[in-house]
Amino acid sequence: MQPDDIPAPAQSYQQAMQNLNAIVVASPSQSGVVVLTPQQLTTVNTQAGQHYKLRRRGDNNLQTPDNVVAVRHGDDLHLRYADGSAVSFENFYSVCTNGSECSVDVAGDGGQSFSLSGANVGNGVVADDGLLVYAHGEHDVLMSMAQDQKGLSSAILGLSGTEEVTYLPPSNQAIGLALGAMALAALASSKTNSNSGNVPLGADAKIAGDAATRALAAISSAADNDSAKSTITDAATYLAAGVSGVSAENLGAVNSALDSKAITGANAGTAAQVQGIVNAYNAILSSADGSVGSTATPLTGAQYTAVGVTGVSGNSQPGNALHLLDSVVDVSAPTLVDTVPELQLMANAAAHVISGAAGGAAPSLEELKALGIVGVTDANLLSVQNAIANTADNGTGVDTQAALQIVVNGAVASHPIISTALGGVSNLDVSSDLVLTANQTVTLGTGFIHITDKGGSNGGTGYQSDTNTNNQDIDVASAVKSGLLNISGTGTNTKIIINPQWDLDLSSNYQISIDDTVFRNADGTQAAVPFVPINFSTVTPGTHTTGKAITEAAASQIMNDNTGLLVASKSWLDVQAIGNNTGSVAQLGTLSGGAFALVMKNYATTPGGPSGDGSDGMAAHDTFVGFTNFGADDVVYLDSQVNNFATQLFEGKNTQMTDGSNQTGGLTGQNALVFGEVNTPKQQGNQAMVLLGLENNTANTIYSSIYTFDANNIGWANVWHPLTAPVVMG
Repeated sequence: MQPDDIPAPAQSYQQAMQNLNAIVVASPSQSGVVVLTPQQLTTVNTQAGQHYKLRRRGDNNLQTPDNVVAVRHGDDLHLRYADGSAVSFENFYSVCTNGSECSVDVAGDGGQSFSLSGANVGNGVVADDGLLVYAHGEHDVLMSMAQDQKGLSSAILGLSGTEEVTYLPPSNQAIGLALGAMALAALASSKTNSNSGNVPLGADAKIAGDAATRALAAISSAADNDSAKSTITDAATYLAAGVSGVSAENLGAVNSALDSKAITGANAGTAAQVQGIVNAYNAILSSADGSVGSTATPLTGAQYTAVGVTGVSGNSQPGNALHLLDSVVDVSAPTLVDTVPELQLMANAAAHVISGAAGGAAPSLEELKALGIVGVTDANLLSVQNAIANTADNGTGVDTQAALQIVVNGAVASHPIISTALGGVSNLDVSSDLVLTANQTVTLGTGFIHITDKGGSNGGTGYQSDTNTNNQDIDVASAVKSGLLNISGTGTNTKIIINPQWDLDLSSNYQISIDDTVFRNADGTQAAVPFVPINFSTVTPGTHTTGKAITEAAASQIMNDNTGLLVASKSWLDVQAIGNNTGSVAQLGTLSGGAFALVMKNYATTPGGPSGDGSDGMAAHDTFVGFTNFGADDVVYLDSQVNNFATQLFEGKNTQMTDGSNQTGGLTGQNALVFGEVNTPKQQGNQAMVLLGLENNTANTIYSSIYTFDANNIGWANVWHPLTAPVVMG
């Protein structure tokens, strides 16, 4: 450390020593001083030729601070103290290769200091992500400092003495190789031998014995307190206790056994007892290789008991719970059986399966899953439990995982599964049926099919700012008779066709859900698997822009009643309030390129009109538009947003009409209307002649209606009259 490394006035050693509690790093000349800060790491750039000292001011004199842990990190030396202060001597082991070049003095036995250099690295244990090279202080304080640090806690645990102890890397390589990390730690000495790494061979047995005693005490204590963890009872601890077969791979499983309620300190107080626990768990882990029948010797109840699993005894026999448990462990991965709680759940589950076969307590859904059984849900659990109860009372029908899965598969298969292609659709034709598919023939039970209108998909509102939500709840008790529900086909070709009471709302979000009691299997004994609610949206009509018109119509899909699949349907275009009854017709193009639905809002909410004038319940904003090639697959759709009365959907194919209240043909639901004016309108006050033209219709029939326009330019339909001359629809 160079004097100019420390800015004035901190260079003053005397000033630094005024702090009674501060730990100070100083060179012999006391001209270079670094004051350590609790809970912080201070860095010192190691200089050749410097011999650093750690000092703290005592009551009457300067002292070398105690309770220190020294760890090598690469070429750096880290010193850590009980108050959390730490110092890193950078490049220490590349600069201080021996004590004559440079060193660091730390606390040693009997109030003496101990010099650290590159010469005394020894065979230190791995600790704190580095190599433990030295430790000195009170045993309990060092253990507290070592908490949650692998290796370090084991090393401190193995030290002799309960007060002042010292760890040194042992120089006896043979002892280190034979006894592992705990023995290395044990070769550290008490006050009388701690300043040398050379321990007399005559002391080896005693030191190793002390380590074994401490290790067994730690293991027994962990079993008593259910506190086993890798930082206290690690692989080195078991090795020091004279127990073999513990490694990083199975350490967690063995510690889990110590933590089980059935294993106490009395069950883990000797090396033989602990070895029995380890051997039993290793047998279980060896069996759990994910392969059927690979274990030559079945596991025994005693082995499960040895690791803390309760309720298992005897040997594996056909029909008993242990036979089933062994088969499950056999096909499991080791990670599924490496804790006692996992094994206990499996053991409980196996016992309940065998009990259930005899008519006793049945397994729960969680227990069946713990046995690796698939396909069981809350909905079919009762059927699965009944199927288990229908097997042989002696348990032989369900005493392996494979046999149990076959029973479960049979029970699950009896429950119909209902599906649909509707999920996630964003452009359903509002006149579409809703088609479901069953994987087997179904019959009707009781309950409702719910078609829930969740509101508009266009910024929170529907078509033309529609805020109505029109839910439909279909009671299956009367739905078939009323034509709202039909079941066709059998087996996997079974189709459930829902015909809503009225068309769905345009530009709206929907959810279809089904009561669990609605559909059952062919003989009515099993309910369908619960239907997961499906969300979909209806088509949003395209918005007219001058010069584009038909090209902006929005495509839609409709469900095929026979296949349940979605197929292309009409393209929808909003023509609301385009043109008016005082100007020329707005020609928007040809309809020859496909099937189109031209949409306007129905302003009528009840039949009869606003003043009881005999209106047919149809009213629309003043609109005057024209299209060519209006064909049999084209419609004008008047969107009745309240859905509280039935109107008619008029299609180009219809040629027979009398008046608006007695139309024939077409589809029931929300209405369609073609209207506008001839080029020479006949006006009578606020009335106008409105014509419906079918230019490409075979009969070239035209229908007219007298509309009364109110102050808001809303026209109310009264009577339809057939005409004979074709005109462009307007």
